[in-house]
Amino acid sequence: MIISSWNIRGLNKRYKQNELKAFFLNLNITLLGCLETRINPRSVNKVKIKFSKDWKKHLVEAISNNKRIWLFWKESMVQVHIHLATPQMLHYQVKEKGSNFSGYITFVYGKNKINERRDLWEQLRQIHSNMQEAWLVIGDFNNVLSVHDQLNGQPMHQTELVEFEDCIRDIGLGQLNRKGCQWSWCNKKDVEDRIYRNIDWAFENASWLTHYK
Repeated sequence: MIISSWNIRGLNKRYKQNELKAFFLNLNITLLGCLETRINPRSVNKVKIKFSKDWKKHLVEAISNNKRIWLFWKESMVQVHIHLATPQMLHYQVKEKGSNFSGYITFVYGKNKINERRDLWEQLRQIHSNMQEAWLVIGDFNNVLSVHDQLNGQPMHQTELVEFEDCIRDIGLGQLNRKGCQWSWCNKKDVEDRIYRNIDWAFENASWLTHYK
C-alpha cells in the first residue's frame, strides 16, 4: 500500500490534472491526499470525471469553495471510512484488501496563521485520546519543527515551534525518515529574497511502525 500527500495547487488546469494522472500511474499510488487544490466549484464534477473509475474520491465539501483537501483511493485495494473532516484535516480508517491490516490515516493541511493552527493541534490530541490502532499523520502542516527547518527570512516565532512540538510529543508520534529534497517549500522569489522551509511532515505511532517498519 503506497500512501502519499501532494500540495497540488491549481488542479483546475489541464496540465496539473495530467501531472496527477501520471503520478498515480508511475508510482502505483493506493491513497492520495491532494491539498490546496483550489478547484473552482463549477469545475468540481468536470475534474472528478477525468480520473479513472477505479479511483474513489472524497472532497471536504463543507469547508470552503476552494476544496482544500481531496482524498483519492484505489477501491480495488483498500476500503476507506471517513471519520472526521475539518478545515485542516481529513481523518479516516483504511482497511487493506488481501491482508488483515487496518489502521487510521490523517491528511493534514494546516492554515497559515499560528492561532488558526491551534484548532488543528487540539483536534489531533482528541483523535489520539481514542486511538488504539496504527495511525499515520501526513501532509502540509504549514509549520516548522525547529529553527533548522528554515533558511533565510525572518526568525521563526518561538510560539510556532513550541506549540507544534508539544502537540507531536503529546500524541506520541515519531517522524518518518525524510528523503529527497532538503526543503519542502520555497517562496520562489529572486535568490536574494528566497526563503526555504520544511513544512511537510509524516508521523507514525508505534503500531504503524510495527506494521510498516
